[in-house]
Parts: sequence; structure tokens; C-alpha cells
Amino acid sequence: MVDYQIPELIYGSFSKTQAGIMEKAVLPGLQQSAVSSTGGAGYGITSEGGFYISAPELQTPSLPVSKPAHTSVEDMERKDGSIGTVKIPSLGINMKVWEGETNTSMSKGLGHYSSTSAWDGNVGICGHNRGAKYVIGSIKNLDKGDTITYTIVYGTRTYAVARVKTISSSDWSYLQATLDNRITLTTCLANQPDKRICVQAVGKCG
Repeated sequence: MVDYQIPELIYGSFSKTQAGIMEKAVLPGLQQSAVSSTGGAGYGITSEGGFYISAPELQTPSLPVSKPAHTSVEDMERKDGSIGTVKIPSLGINMKVWEGETNTSMSKGLGHYSSTSAWDGNVGICGHNRGAKYVIGSIKNLDKGDTITYTIVYGTRTYAVARVKTISSSDWSYLQATLDNRITLTTCLANQPDKRICVQAVGKCG
């Protein structure tokens, strides 16, 4: 397996093409609202003497802007260099997470997609499916509702599996930032280099 190479992810966009081109579209769990205001020029009344009296400027109240959640990996490194631990009880998986979606990280456990959040929002994690000391190929056997925990210096979050899918190796849409807390695990699919297994689990608490 080669290192995972992904393009820079743009909040609120995802790829609908095999080439991995990012196209604007709103994703599930991600809300977008913009601040807007318009001037009231042109509105007014005319007095009895025929003089135009302009109305006060009209403004649309500003709307709050909701941004996807994101936590930097800065200051998260533990004494051994890892940034966290992922446990999947139903599969007997208990592995440390290392920064970077590289073979170096995955030779020690799991890799954290550096373009994704490290705590709040959508945490992206990758791992080998076979042929290495640390493998997570069995995540394809997870069922909806199965539990995944993620522990870092800030605490532990528990997630419930929401989907298990086979996706294209160029589909990065499941790594997009979100408002809710979730964890996304990916691994290669045996004998199908153009495919990956993607597991997404949503936060049960915290």
C-alpha cells in the first residue's frame, strides 16, 4: 500500500468525479449560512409639495454563520508520539493513532488524516487492511450501532457506526468537516486497488 495522498479539502464541498475534483455542494451534517444585508436606496415617499423624502436605509438582520467543527492536532502529542487511541470492541481492535496518512504512521498503528479535525467534528483515520503488523481490514464486518471509542489528551468519545460502505479510492467526500462529532475510518479493499472500505460513526455523547 502506498501513502494516502489526498487533495486539500474545502469545507462544504466534495468530489463527485473519479478524478477527485472538489465541487461545491452541501454535505450531510454540515450547515452553511451567510451574513447578508441590502441597502434601501430607492424606497421613499413623496410629500404634498412634491418633494421626495427618502426612507431610512433598510437592512436585513445579520444571520449567524455556522462553521464546521475543527480541532488542531497541535499540543495533542502524547509522550510516545501518538495522538490518540481507537478501540473497536466488537473486532478486538485497540490501536494507537499517529499523525499523518502515511506508511510510517500505519506501521505503528493507525494514521490520522492531517487535513481533518483531530477531535471536534469529523476525525479521519486510516489503516492497512492486510499484510502489516497493524491491520483494520475487518472494519468491513462492522454493523450499524457497533461502538467505536477515540481517546486523546482531551478525553474519550464514544461513537456508533452509522454506515459501512465500499467507495472509490478517489472519493474524499466522507472526510469533509462537519458540525457534528463523528469518526471516519478508511482502509484499502483486498485485490481492488481502486476501492476502499469506509466506516463512519457518529458521536453518542460529548
